[in-house]
Order: sequence, then structure tokens, then C-alpha cells
Amino acid sequence: MQDIINVIIKDPGDKARKKTMVNALKELQYEVGGLINVIYLGDMDGILMIVNEEGKLKGLGVNFKLFNDLIIGTAVFVGGAEGEQGREFRGLTDQEIEIVYKIIEGKENCKGHKSLVEKKLW
Repeated sequence: MQDIINVIIKDPGDKARKKTMVNALKELQYEVGGLINVIYLGDMDGILMIVNEEGKLKGLGVNFKLFNDLIIGTAVFVGGAEGEQGREFRGLTDQEIEIVYKIIEGKENCKGHKSLVEKKLW
């Protein structure tokens, strides 16, 4: 497992930004403001989006549109990989970072997928 990872963070009303952070559950919970929900972005192999699990219930701000859904609250984009303990978070590669910026801007289509696939493995 990588101890330090590069992620993209998109807060409602702000531009997406790259951040280097500690790869720990508490750090991710801090960034999204509560319990995390991990979302696979269609067939964007290895790119995951993390949001607040209760963001819609808590009325957090609208962030951006993705497919036919609104992303609510802060979104953190990380990489995912198989590790010694099963699925693990990892830092995004430079190529994945470019893809994430395009996803947020609505320029990347996640290769035709029309819905988000939520998995609660973390």
C-alpha cells in the first residue's frame, strides 16, 4: 500500500485541485466530511471517486453533473488496486489525473457508461 498518494479533490463551487495526502481512511473521511462511499466510474479501470455517503441526506452542495446524476459534496478521486489486503487505494497516475479533469469538465464519457457503479468495499 502506498503511504502517500496523489489525488484530485473537487469541492462544490471550486475548481478541481491536485493534492498529495496520507493514504488513510480518516484523511479521506476528513476530505468528504463524513463516512465515505466509493464509486467506480464505469470502465475507467482503476479510477475511483469517493464522496460523503450521506451527502444528499445532509443537503451538501451540488458539485458537478456526471451522467444523469448530480455529485453532491466534495469528491475525491483516487486510484484503486489489488493489494496484499484485498482492494486498496493508490495514487493517481499523471494520465489518470488528466482523465479526471476531463470527467469533471464533462469532456470524458467514461467510455459510454451511463451510470455510476457503487461498491462499498471500504
